[in-house]
Amino acid sequence: MVRRQAELLEQTYPAWKIEPMCDAEGIPRGWKATRLVPLTHSEQVSGLISDIARDDVPDLVMALAVQDEIGHRTGYTIGRRNRSTISTP
Repeated sequence: MVRRQAELLEQTYPAWKIEPMCDAEGIPRGWKATRLVPLTHSEQVSGLISDIARDDVPDLVMALAVQDEIGHRTGYTIGRRNRSTISTP
């Protein structure tokens, strides 16, 4: 059931790898989300973060939603950056 939750979260938040965190005995004790695409310095300055850890799914979903909102406002997209490129002749 835990793996299915992670799969559903990853479908909803495709920019992230989501997995349960387990204690030494293998018992789930929280959730971790890690961005699939590394962030630039300017993306980090805008408030985007690379990793999120929370105790439960509702808290993780809230944090992911906040990151989506920041990403939307700053133009962040999965695997593509809105960067200007300077070409040299």
